[in-house]
Amino acid sequence: MSFDLACTNCGETYDNSEYRTTCQSCNGFLRIRYDTPSVASKRINSKLTGMARYLPMLPLSNSHNLVTMGEGNTPIVSLSRIGQILGINSIHAKLEYMNPTGAFKDRGNAIQVSVLKETGVDKIAEIGGGNTGHSLAAYCAKAGITFAAFAFESNENRKVQTIMQAGAEMHWVNGNRQDAVNAMKIFCSQSGTLNLSYHLNTYFIEGNKTIAYEIAEQMRSIPDHIIVPVGNGSLLLGMLWGFEEMLQDGRIERIPSLHAVQSLAFQPLVAAFHKKEWSPDLSSQSTVAIGIKIANPPRLDELIEACRGTGGRPVTVSDDEIIKWQGHLNRLEGLFVEPTSATVLAAAERLVYDGTIRSDQKILFPLTGFGFKEPMPSITN
Repeated sequence: MSFDLACTNCGETYDNSEYRTTCQSCNGFLRIRYDTPSVASKRINSKLTGMARYLPMLPLSNSHNLVTMGEGNTPIVSLSRIGQILGINSIHAKLEYMNPTGAFKDRGNAIQVSVLKETGVDKIAEIGGGNTGHSLAAYCAKAGITFAAFAFESNENRKVQTIMQAGAEMHWVNGNRQDAVNAMKIFCSQSGTLNLSYHLNTYFIEGNKTIAYEIAEQMRSIPDHIIVPVGNGSLLLGMLWGFEEMLQDGRIERIPSLHAVQSLAFQPLVAAFHKKEWSPDLSSQSTVAIGIKIANPPRLDELIEACRGTGGRPVTVSDDEIIKWQGHLNRLEGLFVEPTSATVLAAAERLVYDGTIRSDQKILFPLTGFGFKEPMPSITN
């Protein structure tokens, strides 16, 4: 596969000989440009499994460098009892928590770490604490790459414990996430370690676009609406990029309306979409949806366009709504997900109530993280 990288801001292009996060000229974001994008989705190898099936549309020059643990090909199931509550005839969930480390992040890290391997990077630094850190630690272990994990949470955190057990080089920081980010920048500058910055780079998003390809393969018709939890937004953009590629080559005739959901405590996308002022009070704001506890998503303009351009919109939900729907999903469908994943059901309730989603339309939820990865919620009758 032949490809290069182009800056979305100034148009500067780069080859794929080294790992790049942003444009060297203007610090803009990079996008992969493939040699034959119009026929990429027609070259899916159905005899292979996981991410290997999609190598023709992924940024790897040599398939032998693919670092895979069997991620992808997650099932889609009907949520008929949830549909009865919401008044929706056709409602489905894609069980992304069935990826190897229990979260959709494995798709992005499979490609991200594969590119690191292909470009000869043997040590990276990144924040270690959430699903991304857990997944990254696993794939780095698989690839033999040293992961310097900067943690600001207690080692009693289950994900931090797993990162430690995967052999990561732990760096403990007193303070919050931003303190960890600052310490990591200093460490990388002094040691020459690559600051991965997964939320900035295009490779992570490229891995996530395989969700869109699978949806097109697994469902008889494309959903009318897909609701996605959004922190940095890599899942939303990955879906958009995948659907855009398939629309370009004629594999699909339309792109679903892509809706984003954020918590009331952290709603930068919702505020920007509606052109309202919002700033976080990090000292007091918290949310049970810790996977989307992001105050400043770097690709905010792209996220706004992803919603607006597909006829979707971002909405906010409260912690009480999130916990309620987490319980409904478990009791009615037997599916136990992280609170972050349950935000999509709470958002669906709002979108149905205001008429954005009609009863005769098809909805899909990506259920992004397994429930046992976080403390059990309080049980109420």
